[in-house]
Amino acid sequence: TRSHFGALLLLGLMELQDENPRRALELTARATVLEPHNPDACNYHGSALLESAQGRTDQVEAAIANFDRAIALRPDYADAHYNRGNALLELRRYEDAIASYDRSIARNPAHPLALNNRGIALSGLNRHSEAIDSFNRAIALRCDDAQAYLNRGNALQELAQFQAAVASYDAAIALWPSSAQAQNNRGNALSQLQQWEPATKELRAGAATRSGSQILAWGVAGTRGCACATGPVSSRRPPISQGGSTRIRRHACR
Repeated sequence: TRSHFGALLLLGLMELQDENPRRALELTARATVLEPHNPDACNYHGSALLESAQGRTDQVEAAIANFDRAIALRPDYADAHYNRGNALLELRRYEDAIASYDRSIARNPAHPLALNNRGIALSGLNRHSEAIDSFNRAIALRCDDAQAYLNRGNALQELAQFQAAVASYDAAIALWPSSAQAQNNRGNALSQLQQWEPATKELRAGAATRSGSQILAWGVAGTRGCACATGPVSSRRPPISQGGSTRIRRHACR
């Protein structure tokens, strides 16, 4: 029944938000059996496949196929384009990922996670100046996103703009004091400026907090976060839209 289908989708979304992708995969698979031509079901199931892939290329490709179906059914589906970009980024298909993020942003310009992950893909192609512009746009939309500041700092380091990188890491650490990656990268930038004492202090601080969990950031760390469609969700791992350094900021399921 339609109500049963809706319940399965909602439960699947809740499991994604609770970072239980295997359970989400089971629930969304059942939903797609009931309504195989529903774009939300395809998008949610693709998100569950992506979140539970654990590096399995075939499963990431299956997620892309689900996002492709969602987009074929609803071409203006911004979250499906975003999630497709995340899956392509997972496969390091950077050009294709950028194209998907661009399509998502064209349909939803106020999408900071898409802009952040787009920057990660650009950095993967060594297009660091363009990446910085993308991170800046993400920060303009969401000024409390520590990962965007961290990713911007990494891109600035790649361009040997070490003082600006330090300032970006400062912003990341102010928002995310337990980020070992931000501390380590800030220490590296300070060492490039031959500020040895503060560099050593920062690197030691990073080593002391390294045991804590953290979201990767490109270049010196990954990306994540997925978009689905039913109410706000938060990535990962980057958040589920809401999903999203370099780890992918993943989910967008609203």
